[in-house]
Amino acid sequence: MKRLSARLGALVILLMLPAAALAQKEPPHTKETKSAEKFIGLAMTRQDAAQRRQFLEQALPPLREAMQKNPENARVWVLAGSVFSGLGDLAAADSAFDKAVELHPGYAEPVSVERHAAWETAFNQAVGLINRLAEERGRKPAPPKGATADRTATDVVEEAADRPPAPKEPPPDDAPPARGG
Repeated sequence: MKRLSARLGALVILLMLPAAALAQKEPPHTKETKSAEKFIGLAMTRQDAAQRRQFLEQALPPLREAMQKNPENARVWVLAGSVFSGLGDLAAADSAFDKAVELHPGYAEPVSVERHAAWETAFNQAVGLINRLAEERGRKPAPPKGATADRTATDVVEEAADRPPAPKEPPPDDAPPARGG
């Protein structure tokens, strides 16, 4: 449910792109981008992952056509990044988002939000896979240190990233000398 909320939030931001870039002329809507936006919107309203994927895949042909017709339209690239992200192709999403921001710097903030949502989804999927593997091997899966129902793994990782690194302990006196020095 959290993933759906994050994706819906990203969609709202994506659809509000005109407000995000007032200082620069907004990239134009085309029939292809409108078609893609329709499929993206339908995908975001689906609870079923297979249905979401199907609508996202339907958004790709009009976007690819738009990439050929007008490769300088940043809206095409930000929408493509959103679709690739939703399909789990984070490398393609990242490339498309980079192109969108290069063409229209006003998209930097919404793209950052979308990237974060994609990262969080991928991270949580990885934690789920690790936990499933631990269960299969007869171990009790544990949430990351400090995670609770109110604090997600993402919160814990972000807090850890803000902390300075722990000081290194000196080797014990009886440790062999380091080589190569």
